[in-house]
Amino acid sequence: MEKIIHTGGKVFFTTLILSIISYLYFTILPLNYITIYIGCIFLVVYFGVNIYIGLTTNMDLIEAILVGTIGCSMGLFLLFFSLYSQLVLKNSDLALWIIKPYFIPTMSLINITSNNNITVIYPIILMIINISLVVVGNVIKKAMNKFKY
Repeated sequence: MEKIIHTGGKVFFTTLILSIISYLYFTILPLNYITIYIGCIFLVVYFGVNIYIGLTTNMDLIEAILVGTIGCSMGLFLLFFSLYSQLVLKNSDLALWIIKPYFIPTMSLINITSNNNITVIYPIILMIINISLVVVGNVIKKAMNKFKY
């Protein structure tokens, strides 16, 4: 259990630091093609951390899911208040404002692929992707170790 909390904490704090840095980056600098393409670095690191943790840590499937969930706990915390404002207060703008620090490292992907039409569902999908990346990294490590010898 200590290994799960320690590894999940690594993912959590890396995601937290990356979210703070990218929040400052995307709010201070004006959005143009250069800042969006430089912001793709945040996207690669954001997803790469999850695969890296899965690749470097020896875990079972359940442990990998728990580590991914702990890594997404900032998003889960913000999602609770975001869903409250969306469903109870009926204020979708406030809901997106609350959850924005979690998904802002993927802002370059949002700006490249869509018209900024995002809803509260996007962070939920992002959490599922992050948890899946930890699991996929773990499965790849087990497959590499199996065929290594």
